[in-house]
Amino acid sequence: MKKRLEDEIEFIRKEMLDAADKEGLSADRTMKLSEKLDALINRFEEQKGDYGGCPNDGETTSYTDFQQIDY
Repeated sequence: MKKRLEDEIEFIRKEMLDAADKEGLSADRTMKLSEKLDALINRFEEQKGDYGGCPNDGETTSYTDFQQIDY
């Protein structure tokens, strides 16, 4: 289940970046995707404790770990 959640986070992140690029950072679609991404990341963070840690050997995972900045 954790892998599926990671895949969903990555998919929504890409969708949000695409929406921001095409429609702007404050567009409704971008904001809704951002909220969904936040909720998914929070769920991922909650599950880290349930599964004995995160894939990066116990280091703290932050929001920026899930971002890929494409310019």
